[in-house]
Amino acid sequence: MAESDKLTIPRTILPSINIDDMTTLEAFTARFLDERIFIKDASGVETPLPSQLCDAVRQTAILLAEGKSVTISATEQDLTTEQAAAMLGISRQTLIRLLDKGLIPFSRPSNHRRIRLEDLLEYKRASKHTKDCALSQMIGVGEDAELYDLPEPTPQEAMHAVSEVRRVRADAVGVS
Repeated sequence: MAESDKLTIPRTILPSINIDDMTTLEAFTARFLDERIFIKDASGVETPLPSQLCDAVRQTAILLAEGKSVTISATEQDLTTEQAAAMLGISRQTLIRLLDKGLIPFSRPSNHRRIRLEDLLEYKRASKHTKDCALSQMIGVGEDAELYDLPEPTPQEAMHAVSEVRRVRADAVGVS
């Protein structure tokens, strides 16, 4: 990566003084205003850009085509407990328990807890990794014990097994 390509925040992008670049930008903004934007990797695989990135590319292109400079800066985003719980797919009360146990950092600028998006995403990544490792280990134990060769359980046996898994999971998270 060239020294000039390194990410610096904030970063200001100036419009080109080259008329061909400006014409290309104008054509880009006219053609792709309502279409999906794709990127192609070195092997030729095309991947659609997420909508947030498409919006940023479009807005940047429009402003640069108008001869305006664009400044990119980063801001931290704080979430309410309701927003954070929704992102994790858990109840607000379960999230509060995780916060109180110190599993997710938070601040309390007023009477309400605030969770940094970065901290929540890190917890989500770590939690997924832990679950994936546990699942792999469970599969290995099951294969070693030849549990996959057992006959199908009855509906009652299956319901009992699901209840037991939920109980164990609730105990691990600290939910009563």
